[in-house]
Amino acid sequence: MPNRPRIYALPSLAALAIGLLAWSVPALAATGADGAATIRAELAAWTQAFNARQADKVCGIFSEDLRYKFGEVQDRGYNDVCTALRRSLGDQTHRSHYTLDLREILVYGDIAVVRLIWTLDSSKAGSSLTTRSLEPGMDIFKRQNDGSWKIIRYLAYTSPE
Repeated sequence: MPNRPRIYALPSLAALAIGLLAWSVPALAATGADGAATIRAELAAWTQAFNARQADKVCGIFSEDLRYKFGEVQDRGYNDVCTALRRSLGDQTHRSHYTLDLREILVYGDIAVVRLIWTLDSSKAGSSLTTRSLEPGMDIFKRQNDGSWKIIRYLAYTSPE
């Protein structure tokens, strides 16, 4: 009697493949949820540090290979944003307060895209006049080797409220 192919092995292989896929999808979803929660916490901590004028903490959210575009200003990098933030927070004649409106966090493996709107309230010392501007933007985070998430790119624009 000739050897017949083992057809019954195909359904077993298919079941195994479906089982592996079903097992991996929740794991990927959990990784995305974990990444989103970590990014949400990072943005909240950054907001708190900025509003508390903790200049030593505000650059920690940015990757050193950061590239960003803010309004009409040409593309810039990590040193540019950190220098500007430290100067702004060190200026005692000026007060700034950010409020975060986090719209969406999409995590794709080691990359996340964050859609948000910052509301900036600014005033001069001794003045009761406050200027409010809205800064809609998009941040791109990358998971670092140590598991942290850092902004590698961002785009933001200023619009009056």
